[in-house]
Amino acid sequence: MLTASARGLTVALDDRFVTQMMAAAQSGKGYQAILQAAESLFAQEADLLKAAPQSREELFPDGAAMERPEFWQSVSESLRYLREHLEESVNLVAQYLPEGESHQFQTTIHLIPGFHANYGPVEGHQLYALRPGAIPEEVYLFLVHVYYHELSNLYDTPLSKRAASSPTTPDLLRHFLLTLIRNEGIANHVVLAPVIALRDAHPDYEFRYFKYAFAIGDLERHRQTVQVLHQIITLLRPENFRKLVGRINQLLKDPRLPIINLVGIHLSAAIARHHGERALIDCATKEPQEFFRLFLQTDDELAVWLKAQAGAEFFTEVPVIPA
Repeated sequence: MLTASARGLTVALDDRFVTQMMAAAQSGKGYQAILQAAESLFAQEADLLKAAPQSREELFPDGAAMERPEFWQSVSESLRYLREHLEESVNLVAQYLPEGESHQFQTTIHLIPGFHANYGPVEGHQLYALRPGAIPEEVYLFLVHVYYHELSNLYDTPLSKRAASSPTTPDLLRHFLLTLIRNEGIANHVVLAPVIALRDAHPDYEFRYFKYAFAIGDLERHRQTVQVLHQIITLLRPENFRKLVGRINQLLKDPRLPIINLVGIHLSAAIARHHGERALIDCATKEPQEFFRLFLQTDDELAVWLKAQAGAEFFTEVPVIPA
């Protein structure tokens, strides 16, 4: 495996799925042979399919398209780009690690053509889908974004980790959502400038990873996401918690209004402008309420609006939660 390291982060690229699935495609035996090649590798790494859908069709939704030469040409171009820029990618994310933090972290990125999702089934492993038709630079930038998420887990406080593992009360769910927004915001900030440059250079491109790219900078969309987030955070009460949880999950998964991403991007940019980028980066080691407190100290239009709303304290006061 090709590896690269910087500031305690070591990344290894596992391209076995690409090479073996591509060989199966080139054999002319069809879609089922391609899936069998993937399944043989998953059998060697049983933990990698934790929390994954069970059917082949759900795992690899591109179906028979995986038999086509253009599918594998696109995958090959992305793989080549990732290999050529691996060291650069690790150095990029290393610039955005909090000062004074020293962690040794190794992660293996399993590159899987046509896979249904990107996620980490177990610590130190990421299943990363190579999506046909994606511009290789987008594939690369989203992988850097993934690196930051892997590392942000190291910096989360005990309360944030508890909230992520079991957000079963209004306070814990609020804390979990604020942590998600802070982490997503900084992860996007790491690659924001090149993502915007890519978007502006390809106005007709359909993003495969940063599907919210064309909403970045749209103040009306940003305003809408902040207003919906305010409603979610302030409406949560013990008496309505069970009733609202399902609705909140639906809202957060709605691709038409990517609340977590757009709120995180907007707040991160405002904090970096007002307080400096180092203040943004270093708040990753604190409770997420510090991230929102820094935002509300800015003169950003949405910070002024949010500060004037009832329930603004939910964004800045760390809850006291019994053990």
